[in-house]
Amino acid sequence: MLQQRIAIQRQLLLQELTAAGSNHVVWKRRFRMLSQLAAWESQVTAKIYAFETDNAADYELGVFVEELMMLTSRNG
Repeated sequence: MLQQRIAIQRQLLLQELTAAGSNHVVWKRRFRMLSQLAAWESQVTAKIYAFETDNAADYELGVFVEELMMLTSRNG
């Protein structure tokens, strides 16, 4: 589920990056967002891999989805 959301956001950013070829500010911003997304995805993967619990409720991914939405927000 989380990987699918990340993939969707990555694809949207790549499309926007391609479409913004003539707008240097948008192009740089999308490129930065892609870089931050890759670093964040790596950190989240490491956190999930190292996580140990017996409680299934601990695997709630809502916090990660919220972070993803903040990271890829186009609001400024």
